[in-house]
Amino acid sequence: SAGGKGAIRATVERKSQDVALAELREVIEAAEGATLVKEDSRYLYAEFEDARTGAKDDVEFLFSLDSPIVGYRSAPRIAQDDRRQRERIRSLRKTLETKGWKSIGRIVG
Repeated sequence: SAGGKGAIRATVERKSQDVALAELREVIEAAEGATLVKEDSRYLYAEFEDARTGAKDDVEFLFSLDSPIVGYRSAPRIAQDDRRQRERIRSLRKTLETKGWKSIGRIVG
């Protein structure tokens, strides 16, 4: 299936979960085609719309309760090539790296 799962390490040693959540929200809101749909204390759900094709993808982020890890899941609404999603996640991760976050990989599943 198209889509992916993975994790991004948020260096909680240097920042609180609230600060990390605020940074993630800021990066998502600044991303092209992004709409923040839902947020709570550990979870963000965003919808991304491709400006060229109008295709929509859903991306979810969940902060771990017991480790400095933020898991994510990205999936298209209609099954397609997942290149667009990989590029989007890579772009979000690179922007978060400028804020001290570290990527620890992607799990395909």
